[in-house]
Amino acid sequence: MREAVADDLDSLHLIFGSNPDFLKLREDIAAEGGYDLASVKRYWELAMLDAARHLLVVIEKETGANVGLLDFVDESPADGRPWIGLVLIHHSLQRRGLGAEAVMAIAAHLGSLGHKTLRMAVIERNKSGLAFADSVGFEIHKTINAPTSPTEQAVLLELQLPEPSPH
Repeated sequence: MREAVADDLDSLHLIFGSNPDFLKLREDIAAEGGYDLASVKRYWELAMLDAARHLLVVIEKETGANVGLLDFVDESPADGRPWIGLVLIHHSLQRRGLGAEAVMAIAAHLGSLGHKTLRMAVIERNKSGLAFADSVGFEIHKTINAPTSPTEQAVLLELQLPEPSPH
């Protein structure tokens, strides 16, 4: 993985576009009237404005192709903990472990910095998102109002991070 740059926007657009069910859940990401490359550019530009936020491109090892993205913050202003905002893998490559590998890499990195937990919130009706979180070891912490929609509930999940290894 690496930080996303402007040259990644076309491939990120393809990744978002390959996941129409996700886009229906997160209409806040799409531009009014539809989802387009400008929506991806706005999403990326907003991420770049926050020094604590990282929009990482997930790269397939064999081909070097951009196949997904992972959006996280080092420290949420709300609770001081690291949070994953989004894990999205191209639809055709899902369920192959790419998302899990990306999350585990971030978890190891954050654990090495001394963080104890990593959080994420998944919209309650996003059953595949909840199954993914469970598969990588996140545990349900509580149900909250979804930050992206006043009418949705979200499940707040937490992952215990590995302790830093002594040098």
